[in-house]
Amino acid sequence: MIIITPYLSLQNGANYLINCIKEDGAFIYEIDPISGKTGKGYNILRHAGAMFVLYQVLPILNIPHAPALLEKSTSYLKLFIKPLNDSGELFCVVENDAVKLGGSALALLALTARYKLIRNESELALMQNLGNFLVGMQQPSGKFKSKFYFSSRRDSGFESTYYPGEAILALLRLYAIDANPKWLDTAKGGIDYLIRNPVRNANGAHGHNHWLATALVDFFLLTHESAAYDELCRISDGTLASMDKNRKKGKNGYTFSSAAMATRGETLTLARMVETRYGKDGSGVRLAAAIEEVIDYCLNFQINRPTTFRQIDLTGGLMHGRTNRTLRIDYAQHFMQVLINLTLSAQPELV
Repeated sequence: MIIITPYLSLQNGANYLINCIKEDGAFIYEIDPISGKTGKGYNILRHAGAMFVLYQVLPILNIPHAPALLEKSTSYLKLFIKPLNDSGELFCVVENDAVKLGGSALALLALTARYKLIRNESELALMQNLGNFLVGMQQPSGKFKSKFYFSSRRDSGFESTYYPGEAILALLRLYAIDANPKWLDTAKGGIDYLIRNPVRNANGAHGHNHWLATALVDFFLLTHESAAYDELCRISDGTLASMDKNRKKGKNGYTFSSAAMATRGETLTLARMVETRYGKDGSGVRLAAAIEEVIDYCLNFQINRPTTFRQIDLTGGLMHGRTNRTLRIDYAQHFMQVLINLTLSAQPELV
């Protein structure tokens, strides 16, 4: 019997996403592992998210054929990046006429992760132009606008829970490459706004927000501002509370989808890493136990035996959950991020 370690699980997940890259650079977005039926839709945000996690994993795993395939995915992503004005200094991701804050943020995250491995100076201008767009989406209060329509410039009225955290993280990763103070200032403005106006659950307590939690860790490690650490702890506590509530609700334990559980693991692994290094609130043991539960739960839905359908290797893919066997690239992405966080906590020299 093969013991599925976190490292092997990460390796399988990475191979799955790499094997999902098609000739044109798009991913096989979703597939039923039994029937082989693939979804008709696509989501460029999740395409960029898959790229982001794969570029993070390349320094950890040896996948010789991955860089060439990821270059195809990079070229495909760039097809959706459009100039927003005549100055050529504002670029955004456009899909089906929709301009989403999260689309440009995730594209920037993918490109900054790529830049750490492939120092192509010609790409820096594109990243800066995406950064300029994110800066322009912030209002004086620090709040970010979430979505508008490219053709009309009309605001959609939609407000995303997670896009602001993605934008803040993207600006911080850009700042690590290009130390322009406006990236850091905009990120700080967004953090300050969300500390004043946090995501809350139905009971009014801090809710789950994995992208903001990730951004808070980056910001805290950069500035050591205690407000960022304290907010991370509040989000982590809210994440743990949401797991407790979900476990009690289900007759046989958790009822989360694999992605819902994995995103909680993203928050908890980072909170555990910060707690281990800086040890302020003594929650390490509880976090460690919850992280184990996240990994065990998600492993139930990962295909870790050799599985091929029509020459597509599905090994490493993550099913949606107990009642839905569909594999989708973002399910694998979020679980891989949990495992990457664990690896980087143990080997900080890879960060």
